[in-house]
Amino acid sequence: MARAVRPTLIALVVLAGLVSCDFRTPAGPSPTSLPQLPPWSGRLSTSAIDLATHSGSWPKSQQLVDAAINTLIRQCLQENGFDYPPLKASSYTAPEDEAAVIDLPERKMVGYGTSSSTSSQQPVDKFYNHLPTAEQHRFDTVFFGHEEKKKYAGTYGLGPVKVPTDGCIAGSRRALAGDVVLWARLDYAPEDIDDRLGKELRSAPEYLTALKIWRSCMTDRHRPFSSPEQAEASVTGVKRAGGTVASKRLEILVAVTDGECAARAHLPKAELIARRRLVYQLPLQDKKFLAWLAAKRDAVVSRARMVLKLNR
Repeated sequence: MARAVRPTLIALVVLAGLVSCDFRTPAGPSPTSLPQLPPWSGRLSTSAIDLATHSGSWPKSQQLVDAAINTLIRQCLQENGFDYPPLKASSYTAPEDEAAVIDLPERKMVGYGTSSSTSSQQPVDKFYNHLPTAEQHRFDTVFFGHEEKKKYAGTYGLGPVKVPTDGCIAGSRRALAGDVVLWARLDYAPEDIDDRLGKELRSAPEYLTALKIWRSCMTDRHRPFSSPEQAEASVTGVKRAGGTVASKRLEILVAVTDGECAARAHLPKAELIARRRLVYQLPLQDKKFLAWLAAKRDAVVSRARMVLKLNR
């Protein structure tokens, strides 16, 4: 299940409710090594399962973290002389909501979205574009820190990751997670786990049963694809070859048929059930690591909740 792309906009919060861009490093784990894992209880918490599958409590708690991020980064930049506009926190589709996951109204308008082009209209874009060039450079430094001070934070599915160690983003990550490298692990490691679960999903009996129903439905509708991925790829290829009005109509037709058959087969529900079950089958070391990640993220969520409470 892919997560929506979201801006990582955090600033340092002091417990008294003040925000500063002159960052102190809170007590926390070393930025270069993984802190010792807590004793393994032998069981994964609900929040650990939710984190690995981006389901359950994860969508709402992540929106809460994003809301705190947006509030604090705005305060930080204001203290540096930038009248940064307020941003609305990202929203995330709960995997349990089949209708929202399939989103037939959206499919009827844009298909899979492979042929549509969008431009950002976020307030931050307009704000930044209206700054003088010199102020844009200063904004970048205050916000992102210095490029030469970035630190290697590990290699994940997307490749090597380097994170800021100074500036508003780095200081705020330390404030909420205790360490910038830990923040990267909290952000990227669950994505890698979710990707692994997605690959194992192909042999999960719950998913295969639903997929069989989906295939039968698609065949009855004269779209005999073996999987939703193949259905989408068929029209993605047409788009890459040179999109036309006809190819767009075809994309919408295939996407809507795919979605209607997914609803009939309850494919999203079967996928989620299988993913959550597969978490328990991860290697022991991975489960221990996931339990540790979830405990750390629970603390981040609690701190984010406090930030929002202090800034009402």
